[in-house]
Amino acid sequence: RLLADVLDLSRAEAGRLNLEIASFDLRDAVNSIADLMRVRADDKGLSMTVSMESTARGMFEGDAVRIKQVLSNLLSN
Repeated sequence: RLLADVLDLSRAEAGRLNLEIASFDLRDAVNSIADLMRVRADDKGLSMTVSMESTARGMFEGDAVRIKQVLSNLLSN
């Protein structure tokens, strides 16, 4: 994963990072990452909850893979 992140950063800096724009459900994207991170939190004796405003629910246009990558990086730190 670290290697993939470094390669993505290199592509972004070189202006060669391609985004895959498509409709995706933001709630599903957030919850899928939260479920993975919740396991890590449990292993450390921590609790984790997710709260989303109603305006952040529904279908959005964007790159769901990149959104998940950003969330994963933020939560793992």
